[in-house]
Amino acid sequence: MSVLGIDEAGRGPVIGPMVMAGVFVQNHQESRWLELLGVNDSKKIVPKKREELAVSLQKLRHAFVVIEPGAIDSCNINELEIKGVSELASQFLPQTLIWDAPVAPPGLGRLALRVRRLLPEPIPHLILENKADAKYPSCMAASILAKVERDRRIALLRERFGDFGSGYPSDPKTAEFLRRFYEIFLRTGFGEHVRKKWGTMKRLQMAGS
Repeated sequence: MSVLGIDEAGRGPVIGPMVMAGVFVQNHQESRWLELLGVNDSKKIVPKKREELAVSLQKLRHAFVVIEPGAIDSCNINELEIKGVSELASQFLPQTLIWDAPVAPPGLGRLALRVRRLLPEPIPHLILENKADAKYPSCMAASILAKVERDRRIALLRERFGDFGSGYPSDPKTAEFLRRFYEIFLRTGFGEHVRKKWGTMKRLQMAGS
């Protein structure tokens, strides 16, 4: 039975895109191979090991959906993720789709209904769970690839604009970078990489008004 595991990296940062990854596992042998490879939730794996695993995981069919800050500012992030799930499903047409869902358990049933409306025929068996990236090998693999791809993109941004830290609002280096450069970043290419509707930016805008 073919399985598509989907997970994302970068849902919460104020800087950079959200990256969704889908990993297509065609049979039990490939799933077993993932287990032997040692996949896990990307947050539980050190960066060097994640990068090593990502090289091996690229042997499997996979794809990315990259959602830039401008889209996140203009649309509900859950809706964007649902569209990303549909796009990935359309590429692989799996028999089972597993998504590390971004809503609390009481909302999973309603989320599944919204996803089904956008999925191509034949509709796959849906498994939407919190922390699926710690339970299902295909989601673990997707978690790793999404994280490595987002880290690669963030590294390129640091090369262009300087060290802004992790890009997360809780990172003091990120907050300080945005505070220092708020007056000029909208006039540079950096502005398109910032989620302007995030609370961090709204606070800066209020302070500067």
